[in-house]
Amino acid sequence: MSSLSHRRRRARATAVLLLLVLAGGCDITRERAPTAPPGQAQITGTVERSGTALAAFKVKLYDDTSGLQVDSTLTDASGAYGFSGVSAGRWMVKVSPVDPADLGYVRYFFTLSAAGQAASVPRFDVSAHGIDLVTPADSVTLSVPSFASPLHFNWSSYSAPFIWMNARVSDPQDVLVWGSPQGQSTSADWNGLGNDGAYAGAPAPPGTYQWRVKLHLGNGVQAATRVRLLVLH
Repeated sequence: MSSLSHRRRRARATAVLLLLVLAGGCDITRERAPTAPPGQAQITGTVERSGTALAAFKVKLYDDTSGLQVDSTLTDASGAYGFSGVSAGRWMVKVSPVDPADLGYVRYFFTLSAAGQAASVPRFDVSAHGIDLVTPADSVTLSVPSFASPLHFNWSSYSAPFIWMNARVSDPQDVLVWGSPQGQSTSADWNGLGNDGAYAGAPAPPGTYQWRVKLHLGNGVQAATRVRLLVLH
């Protein structure tokens, strides 16, 4: 075999190998890194649990107009996170802890009047700080409440500062049916009438519902406990 033929075969083999490597690389799925270092990002904030920074904690960004999640990232070692490339509009940053001892969610709504505008999200504390649902029990079956026989909700207090809290009943699509008065109370009675949206003034029909307690923590930050199911017949 001539040296020229040998060199040509080696060149063809090298080319084929290179194509295989490049083609294989196209199928690699990479875990998304944080959008940008927190100090350089457009939308910034921190996540903690009772003063302890939470690292590698997932933070989600939603378009509040459409309700769709458009981005997510992870906190760094100091609990900080950042989003970049956010356009003008109404937005929500939200965390949804999985630890049963934490709140069900913490979120913050904000508006950008122009693309690239910076925004600082108030600190998120995911700790439940003692608040827990007491009665009704999860998945309990009860009679539809009425004026004569209201349904009593009871929950333990939230030990950190907050503005107000209230009990809320939602349908299976998470549409609010009824909310108790906003205040400091840890109990509420429901007479079975809805008081929000399409449910306002109408008696709640038998079916499966969910209830939780919502909190306003100050600085525009909202939070809520985990949900419990409630079956009315």
